[in-house]
Parts: sequence; structure tokens; C-alpha cells
Amino acid sequence: MSLQKKIADIIIFTDGASSGNPGPGGWGAVVAKKGSEVVEIGGGVLHTTNNRMELTAAIEALQYVATVAGVVVVYTDSKYVRDGIETWVPLWQKREWKTAAKTEVLNQDLWQRLAALVTDRKNKGSIMWRLVAGHKNVPANERVDTIATTFAAAKKPILFSGPSTTYTIDLTPFFNLEKIDTSFLGLDNFQNSKTKTKKKSGAPAYSYVSMVHGVIARHATWQECFERVRGVSGARFKKARSSEDEKNIIANFKSI
Repeated sequence: MSLQKKIADIIIFTDGASSGNPGPGGWGAVVAKKGSEVVEIGGGVLHTTNNRMELTAAIEALQYVATVAGVVVVYTDSKYVRDGIETWVPLWQKREWKTAAKTEVLNQDLWQRLAALVTDRKNKGSIMWRLVAGHKNVPANERVDTIATTFAAAKKPILFSGPSTTYTIDLTPFFNLEKIDTSFLGLDNFQNSKTKTKKKSGAPAYSYVSMVHGVIARHATWQECFERVRGVSGARFKKARSSEDEKNIIANFKSI
């Protein structure tokens, strides 16, 4: 996105939901054009997962504005979507849609559709992805959650379509790219928790996890981990503080 651009032309809020994961699912999106209209869209699927619905919401919303020029900002509470499109997709494409562990990328069909939409927008305007904390009283995010969960329950919500001046949620602040901070997006506690985590970094480790050339290994000591990753280009490693933390780190490494 151009550094001179301070105001977005289009903002999008997206969310996905499923009951049972897998189970009945739904997705919802709010699409707003600056000084113009607001449109709510959504849909349901009989058998799906939460992540597929999160991806579908982003895909359908970007498809809705595919022919409209201008800078787009997508607000999502899914780190899976935000991290995937910003970080993982370029790596997957280089590996011909394989993970570092050489397995097929999960939800590859949807990731490919999303990546194609992002690529197609390059001549019309850039896309910025911003994370929103779910269920933290961000009205537009709460609204897309309601749309998604209503469709997941096999019901049809009343969807708004009309002038932005008659929409019940004030979206104006989200167009200003300079004034959106972590507190405004409900992420203040998230940032505080990150700070607290850093302060605890000296605590004893449960284990260390490394990934070298796509192969993941667990280490009982830092020295063992260090010896494996030292001098290896692209190597990754992380300290785990618990068994659950270790599982999450390994799952994240496998997704890269």
C-alpha cells in the first residue's frame, strides 16, 4: 500500500463459524465503501469447519468488490486467515502447495482462491489485513459473528444493504488508517499478554522445538536445540513452556 494513502476506500469485516467443527457452518461479511454504501453478505454450509468458513468469508467479500478500484482493508478475528495470506501462502506457493513437512496444505482450494483474488487486485489497489479481537465489543466484528452463527444455525438473518448514513454501526473510524490502534480493535489485552509473556521468558522451559529443512524436532535443552539450528538458513526454533504450548508450536511449524 502506498505510504501516502491514509484513508481506505473499502473496508471489510469478516467472520466464520461452525457447530461441531466439522459441522454446520456459516460465514458473514460487512463490506463498506467510503462515503457510499454498506452491504452485509453471508451464507451457510451443511458440513464444514470454522477455518473454511473464515476463509470463505474473506473470499466472498473480496469477490464482491473485485471490480472496484481502491485500497481495501480487511478486518478479521482469524489469525489463521491473517497469518496465512500474509506469511504462509508465499511459502506454500514456492513449495507447490506443500507444507514444510511436505504434506498437502489444508484447505488448499480456498487458499488458492483467496491468493488469486489478492493477486488480481494488484492493478486496482492494495489490500491490508488487520487482526481484530473476537468478542471484545468491536461492533462490526460482533455483527459479522452474528451473521455467521445465524447461518450456521440454518437460519436466515436480515441483511442490510443501503447508504452508510443509515447503517446502525459507525464504520467511519475504520477507514482512517492512522488512527486504528490495538485498543480500538479490542487487542489491548492481547498486546498486554504478549508483554507479560516476554517478562516470563526466563522461566524454566518445558522443551524446545526446532524445524530444519521442514523436519521438526523436540529438544530437552537449549544447547541441544542451538546445536541443531546454528548456521542453518531458514531454521526455526521456539521455547515451549508446557505440553500444550509445545503442541501448538509444532502445529504452527507444520502449517508454515
